[in-house]
Amino acid sequence: RKLSKVCSFYRLTKDAVKECLQYLDQSTRVADERSHSLEEVFSLETMALEWQIPELLPKGETVILAGSPKVGKTLLSIDAAFSVATGESSFLGEAVKRGRVLLVTCDESLRSTKNKLIRRGFRLQDQDWIRVLPKWHISQVGLLEAELEDYRPDVVIVDSLKRVTSGSQVSENSAEFADSIYTLKETIGRYNASGILIHHTNKSPDAMGVGKLRGSSAI
Repeated sequence: RKLSKVCSFYRLTKDAVKECLQYLDQSTRVADERSHSLEEVFSLETMALEWQIPELLPKGETVILAGSPKVGKTLLSIDAAFSVATGESSFLGEAVKRGRVLLVTCDESLRSTKNKLIRRGFRLQDQDWIRVLPKWHISQVGLLEAELEDYRPDVVIVDSLKRVTSGSQVSENSAEFADSIYTLKETIGRYNASGILIHHTNKSPDAMGVGKLRGSSAI
């Protein structure tokens, strides 16, 4: 009865309220620091991985989208944003889960971002599903948290790692550079959002897979 009253008062579905309760329970639960027997470990309930974009972007996790300069990383990320925000298009052939998108743009002007969004097909009627945060820097974590708290996006796209850390005393060739990635991952994940961090690849002709990422291997 209480659940019905809450749903009616806030105009929410029961599933939405239950999801909120589950999130609150997980975020406020005190860590269990005792050891576990093998039987206890094996008896743990297995939680299926939830996908924002099937096989590419897990819900609540952060991935890196990397490529050479000028190959279309930003356009690809905006294509992903369109698919998620509108639910009208698949992404690389995959049917995505619709949700809100926070686009953090640091590599270009707001006018350039506007032109890309229009060319991809965004309309004013999509305004509740996407928000743009320009010229953000990793030192402004509080500002990002405020946006996450207010907007509650499902996907956060950061374009790019190089720009949001510009002026930092830590070079991307240093293992400490990975601290910025952990900061982003943990901040975004705390709100159960998925993150896409755009980065460049190196020029090594022999590098493969994650070895193609520019900078320290810690990235």
